[in-house]
Amino acid sequence: MDPEESNRKAEILDAALEVFAEVGYRKATIKAIASRAGLKSPALIYWYFPNKEALLKATIGAIAPAVAQVENAGMIFELPLEVALPMIGKLFLSALDMPKTPQLIRVFFGEAIHNPEVVRPLAESGPLLVLNLLVEYFRRQVEHNHISGHNPAALARAYIGGLLVYMMGKVLFPPLGEGAPPPDEYLNEVVGVFLRGLKG
Repeated sequence: MDPEESNRKAEILDAALEVFAEVGYRKATIKAIASRAGLKSPALIYWYFPNKEALLKATIGAIAPAVAQVENAGMIFELPLEVALPMIGKLFLSALDMPKTPQLIRVFFGEAIHNPEVVRPLAESGPLLVLNLLVEYFRRQVEHNHISGHNPAALARAYIGGLLVYMMGKVLFPPLGEGAPPPDEYLNEVVGVFLRGLKG
């Protein structure tokens, strides 16, 4: 694909994400996406994407760098809690630095109730990867007697929950984020509370 085609494909993806975020996946039309992308004919979109679902899946590729970090995070399993929890937290919150994150999250929550199968790839490409990483990490911590009396699946969800609330306040429901400290400070507090709870 030459540079001009690559640029046009990127413009279509940006336009699709904007339209999905504004009206939802179900109400978005190829015609509206083409118009937002500045294309003279909607038919041009089919040169790059066979259908609307393919467009949505391609927009999910925007989080590929974060996904790659999760998939290569096996080294975390050997680290102590004091090191691993901040590392995983930073990985999760790093999505806030990606310009497309707010729109992706709006699409995700907008369609999660009515079209769960449509947004499942987005969940599997981001939050679920981090969640599964945490479950396995805590499972190994229990197995090696570093912590005891805890359910790894519950621990993972409790930790992710604290981070998810922060992210939602930043990109989806601003009142939830009012008065919240910067990401690094917030993460330090969450990790501190979590460690004290595990070792208390």
